Amino acid sequence: MPVIEAPIDILADRSYSVPVRELWSSFGHRTFDRNLFMVLTGYIDEGFNDEWFTLSCLVGWGSQWTWIELAFQNLLDKTNAALQAQGRATISRYHATDCSNKKREFRGWSDAEQIEFTKKIVEIFRKHPLAIVAFSLNLKELVEEIPETKPNPQGFAYVLLLYHLMFEIGTLILSRPEYVKDKIALIHERSDHDSALLEAFNQMKDDDTFQYRDRFTTIASMGWEDCIPLQLADFLAYENFKEAQGKAANRSRRKSLQALLDLTSFAGRAKQLGRDWMQQYKKVFDEMDESAKQLLLTTARIRSKNNA
Repeated sequence: MPVIEAPIDILADRSYSVPVRELWSSFGHRTFDRNLFMVLTGYIDEGFNDEWFTLSCLVGWGSQWTWIELAFQNLLDKTNAALQAQGRATISRYHATDCSNKKREFRGWSDAEQIEFTKKIVEIFRKHPLAIVAFSLNLKELVEEIPETKPNPQGFAYVLLLYHLMFEIGTLILSRPEYVKDKIALIHERSDHDSALLEAFNQMKDDDTFQYRDRFTTIASMGWEDCIPLQLADFLAYENFKEAQGKAANRSRRKSLQALLDLTSFAGRAKQLGRDWMQQYKKVFDEMDESAKQLLLTTARIRSKNNA
């Protein structure tokens, strides 16, 4: 399924998980660290409410993830040790929405504690350079501009934004001369959309117009409890989601996101697919042959008169 580019604003204790090095063989990769080629891994997560949807991919290299996991596990260990010493409930994981709003496992945290914990996460990104690729769109605008998506706009957004993430990773990262031999595996948090994401991934792999299709090796779903980098991906997805929300409401950028953008070690690109873009895409959608259109809708789990 070809991806359409349009002018869009650019934003910019080991018990917690299975170490990524031990997971590598299950993805069919014999080389974990950089050798003849590097294996890039993109950790995908989403942030959404009834109106906004963001799909975000955190990209790093084999050897990096070992140190990132150790750093994040150390942060969780120290945080829980401090909580336990105070006779308070410990946390099983980092969850961006809960931490930001101080609910569920973060209930009872003070603003100062929440801010300090977030600063420590930003510090991990400072010490361990990574790249981010993210796309956001307004689900209500999507339905208004492309009425065919009304039965399941979130499903359509998952599929459409995965197409764009893969295209953007290709043009932004895999196209660079120093990464000419690199390949990438994608991991996303387990959800009701696993099968749709797998189908969309395979469609991109089968699309001979997609220049980087052979550079993507795998897409797999995992639980946060088995994969610490998904918790960091959650942090980035939430920040980009709140940026899209805030930009629409003309609110100031969150201090946590600004701290990330100020890092020289942090790179990447975030884009918002606005109403103008959707109007352009609607024209492309209407001009698709019926089989391509039905494939897209079916992948997004949208039943139409023709595919019911």
